[in-house]
Amino acid sequence: MSYHKKYLLISGIIMGLIVFVALCFGGPLIRQFFISRKLNSMTDVYKELNTASAMHKLDSESFDLMFKKISENNNISIVLVDSDSETIKSSGQDYEYMSRLLLGYLFDSSDPDSQALQKSARYEAYLTSDPRNGIEYIDMWGILDDGTLFLLRSPLGSIVQNAELTKNILVFFLISIALVLLVIFLIISRRVTVSELREDNLRLQKDIELKEKNENMRREFLSNISHELKTPIALIQGYAEGLKESVNKDEQSKDFYCDVIMDEASKMNKIVKNLLDLNQLEFGQTEFSNDVFDIVSLIKNYIQQSEIIFEQKGINVTIDAPDSAPVLADEYYTEEIFNNYITNAINYVSGDKRIIVSITDHDEARYRISVFDTGDRIPEESIERIWDKFYKVDKARTREYGGSGVGLSIAKAIADKMGQSYGVENHEDGVSFYFTLNKAK
Repeated sequence: MSYHKKYLLISGIIMGLIVFVALCFGGPLIRQFFISRKLNSMTDVYKELNTASAMHKLDSESFDLMFKKISENNNISIVLVDSDSETIKSSGQDYEYMSRLLLGYLFDSSDPDSQALQKSARYEAYLTSDPRNGIEYIDMWGILDDGTLFLLRSPLGSIVQNAELTKNILVFFLISIALVLLVIFLIISRRVTVSELREDNLRLQKDIELKEKNENMRREFLSNISHELKTPIALIQGYAEGLKESVNKDEQSKDFYCDVIMDEASKMNKIVKNLLDLNQLEFGQTEFSNDVFDIVSLIKNYIQQSEIIFEQKGINVTIDAPDSAPVLADEYYTEEIFNNYITNAINYVSGDKRIIVSITDHDEARYRISVFDTGDRIPEESIERIWDKFYKVDKARTREYGGSGVGLSIAKAIADKMGQSYGVENHEDGVSFYFTLNKAK
């Protein structure tokens, strides 16, 4: 057997082993990792509840706000029951069932098939299945210091999907590494001619193109995320090798190398977080609340908190809005849309460097919130595509400020889930992005 074929065989075996190990053992390990993270977040929620009970704040208005926030942010249903088996507080409408379930745990009459995950003197956690719908949950129950019983419940579905998504990303990167090893082996062999390499690359390219035509959205997702992470990975690898080889001559250079590595790692973390948020939105795993709040106050508070950024960049921000505009929507995700719009405006504003936020009547039932910034118009061929994941009108500029091309996709997904309109319009001196919200009656 020639060296060429030998190294090809070795690289193929290595690639197969890597993918096999990832597929067989990666899923359970990653699933356990996400379950462990969920248990940690539930433990943190328990500590917050216990602190509030110790300070006798369970009936306070500030606790009601905190109670709602920790339930929504952690995707956890919560019920509190006093010593007389009366429900004190619940984060959902299914409080009667939750209360009965809590009492079942207390009197050891819960599901015998439940799997114990964690036990301590003050609380216990189980992996269980709801007999009503067959959905798996993580339940944590226990007693607070003031004697109040509590039950925390979080669905396992999002954990399983996140674990599966992470496993797919891991497999993809392992395949990429295996492909790199393949190239290295071919170079080491020194018996591979340029023409043979070209033929192999062309053949590999054709195979990849053929597979890409038959792949679904997951393939597109993995391809896009690999492109986004390629640059920070290369920078981290290069600067890490520089540190290892002592390229830096002084402490200042060392700090610079470390800062670059930390900055690129932070960008990678931001990309992955945004993609997971977008994935949850697109697959309907996010629950939206109907809050009544003043969108004018929300925007003014946001602008005030970001004032230092506008001053540093020399941007003039004005608000054209009525004194008050009460709306009915999810306050957290409304702010998320506005944050993505205003961030986009900050990064692309030019010329007079003006940003105008306006609130007007879209129709009798809805307000229209728009963010205008002076600068270059968006090419007509890009108007529809800017809402796509990873699409960038100006790739060099997007990379310059650390953008991932996901922000507008998140805004679109939120607006779609809330049943609201959104869009972008070119003007003579700039661009405006808008979305609508229902007026509160």
